[in-house]
Amino acid sequence: GRIFRLMATAHRLARGDLSAPIEAVGSDEVTLLARSLERMRDRLRRQLITIEHQGRTWESLLAQLHEGVVVSDPDGRIVLMNPAAARFLGQSMHRDSSCPVLTGGRVEDHIRNPSLRGMLLSDAIAAGGDDQKRLDIQDDDGVLSILARASEIALPAPGNGVSAGEPSGGSVTGRVLVLTDITDLTRALQVRSDFVANASHELRTPI
Repeated sequence: GRIFRLMATAHRLARGDLSAPIEAVGSDEVTLLARSLERMRDRLRRQLITIEHQGRTWESLLAQLHEGVVVSDPDGRIVLMNPAAARFLGQSMHRDSSCPVLTGGRVEDHIRNPSLRGMLLSDAIAAGGDDQKRLDIQDDDGVLSILARASEIALPAPGNGVSAGEPSGGSVTGRVLVLTDITDLTRALQVRSDFVANASHELRTPI
């Protein structure tokens, strides 16, 4: 009867089906239980809407960044790569270009530059790799000057989820690589350097 229908509804809610109908008419104990389920469903629905909004906001921010962002986990797998990073690294987009690229591939498979690979791999850092360097990357428009900076980042430990029986809490240490296009700055510094060199040469040349 009503108890079995409520049990079926509870199972559907547990599976994430928030459209399950709930009979909450009356004033007996079963109705009180049904209203509790209804309140729980409404709370879950609001939380889901909030999480989806936060996720879309996060993806939108990453997609609009001019800086490239690559995140790797302790096992050397790429957790996230945004469109700017994909462009700098010559990677084709695996998803819509308005969203961050979530590849799940290994760093070695997606990062061809050995210096950048070393900055993303924890064991290379432990061996004395650099956390910041400038490098030139060939682009369709010419050569780009890129400032690459790497640092540690806390990531959720594997297995942290919402399913029953999965552990909660805990984190592991990954790496985040930020790529900044400094081509215009590099060119401006070169122009200034050339001007100073030419001016010094002219001043030293006898009239």
